[in-house]
Amino acid sequence: MSNHPASKPAAGVPFNLNEFLHKLEAYAKDRPIGLVVRAYANGAMHLRGQAQRCQNSRDRLALQTVAVRLEQIAAQLATPLVDSHYNEEIRTFADYAGDDMGPGLPTQYDGVVADTAASKLNPDGQPVDNLVAAQQFQQMQTARENLVAPFMQINPASAREGITLFGSQALIQSGGSNSTTGSYVGANGSSGGVVAVDRARIINWEGKENDTRTVTVSIGPILQGGGATYPNATVGGTNASYRPYFRALFGASGQGQPVEVIGDIGLGVQFTIACAFLYVDVGMDPAQAGYTPGSMLVSGQMGFFAVGRHAPVQRSVYIDALANAGATQTVTVPRFAAALLPVQVVDTVPSLTMDFRDAAGTTRYSLILQAPGQLVAPVPLFGDIATIRLTNNSATASTNGMMPFLLGL
Repeated sequence: MSNHPASKPAAGVPFNLNEFLHKLEAYAKDRPIGLVVRAYANGAMHLRGQAQRCQNSRDRLALQTVAVRLEQIAAQLATPLVDSHYNEEIRTFADYAGDDMGPGLPTQYDGVVADTAASKLNPDGQPVDNLVAAQQFQQMQTARENLVAPFMQINPASAREGITLFGSQALIQSGGSNSTTGSYVGANGSSGGVVAVDRARIINWEGKENDTRTVTVSIGPILQGGGATYPNATVGGTNASYRPYFRALFGASGQGQPVEVIGDIGLGVQFTIACAFLYVDVGMDPAQAGYTPGSMLVSGQMGFFAVGRHAPVQRSVYIDALANAGATQTVTVPRFAAALLPVQVVDTVPSLTMDFRDAAGTTRYSLILQAPGQLVAPVPLFGDIATIRLTNNSATASTNGMMPFLLGL
């Protein structure tokens, strides 16, 4: 066997660290600095290779620790720091890597120096040409980067092309193209050629429990796209109604029911949830009485990452016809609702009572508004509030508007 410190032991002979270090020390004694640097760098590489073969984790850690120290010594010898004023060599950062606190961690510069020196030699210590050295250096740098920051795949294995629907678009309209209260009308004034649906799926991912991770969903209308009437008011006129919503079903276990949340799309919405499967549909709430359902092209996509949203997620419940004095309407509080935002109305109502009730129908507390405009701040919704009953206390024939809820997503 060669006396070179990086030589491999004969097959079947167990690796002896002390013997290896003694040979390395003997080789480095009285040698030119360039050969010493190469010897220590190659020695570190050899130790890392031996560490990969160790079955015992303690032995593996010991070899890796010594390899780190050898790389530091090689870096120190190869890159001495020179004082420009006195033109004298002074201690380098590599000197402070170990000391009494034990061996330190190699810096990125240490690794570059070590790999540069080691790439110029074969494992048997023989020099190589520049082309081979460049290739070996690149391989060493790649291996070092993988040790520091291993490759991580963001998408789970269950998110496969052709099975997972990461995003899509759909033309939606309340009741679809065959709605009895209105029909889809193209932007050019014709009524054919494109089919609008009442609800459509635009995102579909079916993962397993161990795929659970954060998922960010973004949904929004495509303005003036696809020949839809939205927002072309010249086709539907001011009598067109647009109330787009999304419906998301998600969960992390097949053992339980999925969680459902329904929210407004508006001019765009984005939210982040944790789940292992996700289904997102888009649709259009029924148009206000006397209005024509308008069609809208909506697009959405998902990604396996967390994004902090800056706009609130809301869900609107519409008040389309609250008749004169004494008439009531019961509104179901949407899932994930955290607060009721100021009520929006078209008609002026002198007085409106809102009874906040639990699941059993018992009123927990009430708000009496002399006019809906009095409500200028969100009303927190406590855990047992399930419905809100509206009572028109005025003689006004009808009230049209909506109750927007802030969702805690």
